[in-house]
Amino acid sequence: MTLAIATQRPRHLRSPATAEPSVRPASGPALALDGRESALLSLLLAGHTDASAARRLQISPRTVTNILRALMDRAGVNNRFQLGVVLGRSVSLPSGSPARPRPAARP
Repeated sequence: MTLAIATQRPRHLRSPATAEPSVRPASGPALALDGRESALLSLLLAGHTDASAARRLQISPRTVTNILRALMDRAGVNNRFQLGVVLGRSVSLPSGSPARPRPAARP
């Protein structure tokens, strides 16, 4: 019995020289946002967690994850930090910050 050996290392184990670039340059096409995406990003920028943003938008936390994953796919990035970099370069969100989340009650 033989075991197949993976020929390519997982992305997080690759050396920087061999890893493919994951953030598009600032000169790339702008990322257009719909109303729900813009509202979600505004809440996250204001300090809401995924769960509190979901409650405010009356969607499930899983929907928040799916929206962010779809944005990451469209932007060609691998994580939320990279998405923030791309969005910071290409998207202007509506002015005026939404209400800040309430701090958790201490027991």
